[in-house]
Amino acid sequence: MKENVLTDEIGNLQNEICNASGLTWEELFKNRRSHRPLYSEPRKVHIALLGLFIGLTWRKSAEVYNLNHAVMKNCLEKVGYHLQTDIEFREKYENVFRYALSKKKELANKLYLKWIKNETIRV
Repeated sequence: MKENVLTDEIGNLQNEICNASGLTWEELFKNRRSHRPLYSEPRKVHIALLGLFIGLTWRKSAEVYNLNHAVMKNCLEKVGYHLQTDIEFREKYENVFRYALSKKKELANKLYLKWIKNETIRV
């Protein structure tokens, strides 16, 4: 039962990221080595949230894209930095972070998510 819920959460998270980025999951995965922001931003958000939201280890989070565990640290740093400094980034991925916060409120303390108002979180 718990595994089904986890699979559903991972699928929902992927859908939110694909909607925000305008990419399909296949495009995102196929370009997993690309450094272009079009592909790297949603990948970083996804890997960071796999660790923080889903609870996967650093290694498991990065393995989704066949990358090594050191990528997870970089993703957490970059996503945290963009959330604090880049308004366009926040707006682009707002629904992704709202979804994650609606399921796991303690994310607000792990990432810079205090800019999201509690009363507007959708469930």
